[in-house]
Amino acid sequence: DGAPESENKSDAPDFWLLASFLPDTLGLTANGDITAHINGNILMSQMDIYRFMDSEISGEMSSESLYFSFASDSLNASMKGLTVMLAPETVRSQMDSLESHRMLGISGGLEEIGLTVKDALSFDCESISFVAKNSTDHSRKDALRHLGGRLSAGKVLFKDSGKTSIELEDTENGFQMIPNKDNPKAPLLTVSSSNSKIALKYNDNRATLRESEI
Repeated sequence: DGAPESENKSDAPDFWLLASFLPDTLGLTANGDITAHINGNILMSQMDIYRFMDSEISGEMSSESLYFSFASDSLNASMKGLTVMLAPETVRSQMDSLESHRMLGISGGLEEIGLTVKDALSFDCESISFVAKNSTDHSRKDALRHLGGRLSAGKVLFKDSGKTSIELEDTENGFQMIPNKDNPKAPLLTVSSSNSKIALKYNDNRATLRESEI
C-alpha cells in the first residue's frame, strides 16, 4: 500500500508469476502484462457499493495485452490496450453551491476485447471507454447514495455458431442505480442506450436500425 511503482519494467513482477498463485482447480490459463499503482486505505464497512466512495483510494492500471482461458468451459478471452484509473474527487452541487458531493470515480478504456465460448458464441468489441462514479452528499447525513456510469464502444459484434449476428456501431450506454427508501435491498435502476447503427442478421434475413435511442 503506497509503494512507488518501478520505473524499470524488468523490476515489475511477471504476469505468469502472479497467475501461478491461482489454484489449479480453477483450470485457468493466463498470460500477459499488468502495470499497477494503488494508494490509500479502506475500511471493511466501506466495502459496499454505496459507501465505497468514502474510502481514500486512488491508482491506475494498464496492460498492453491479456489472455485468459478456461479449458473446462472452452472459454477464451483476450484484451488489448487496457487502461484503468481510480480517483476520488469532491464537486459542488449544481443546485446549491454551498453543498458538496464526495465522489469516487473509475474510468478507462480498451482498444479491443474478444471472447469465445466453445464454437457456439463469439463477442468482439473495439474502441471501448467507460466511466463510473459513486457519490453522496456530505452536507446531509441521510443523503441517498447512488452509482452511475457510462459505457461506449465504436463497434460491438455478437455471433453464434449458426448464421445469427448482432452488430452495434457507435454505441453509448448509461445507467443510474439509486437506493430505494422503502426497500434498501432493492435499488432503483434506470438504463439508457443510443446507437448509430444496429444490424441484425439471421440466415438470409437482415434488418438495420439507425440512430436509435432507448
